[in-house]
Amino acid sequence: MPLIKQIFVVFFICLLGNFLSECIPLPIPNSIMAMVLMLGLLALRWLRADSIRQVVDFLQKNMVFFFIPSGVSLLEHYELLRDNLAAILVICVVSMLATYGAAAGVVWLVLRIMKKGGETQ
Repeated sequence: MPLIKQIFVVFFICLLGNFLSECIPLPIPNSIMAMVLMLGLLALRWLRADSIRQVVDFLQKNMVFFFIPSGVSLLEHYELLRDNLAAILVICVVSMLATYGAAAGVVWLVLRIMKKGGETQ
């Protein structure tokens, strides 16, 4: 598929995700809705991964550009961040530890299930 068509497909799915997130009364972000749509289209095989590979690879390689607006917003609110630095650091440390703990628990559970499955065979 030509590059222009690939870009059109990806951005159309993003636009559709935006529209659906506005129509659905749940607080689902536009980007999450678009990713769910993309997953659904790929899972149903209505869209082939090879047909959008070029544009997806390009966007993935240049992902850093998508974080520039967030970084600029952080700099615009420097005083607010400085005033609440201790609370932000505590939240970051606690959420990091919770994420590590959850990941370790899932790995432990999967290994236990795999080990148990290996014994029965």
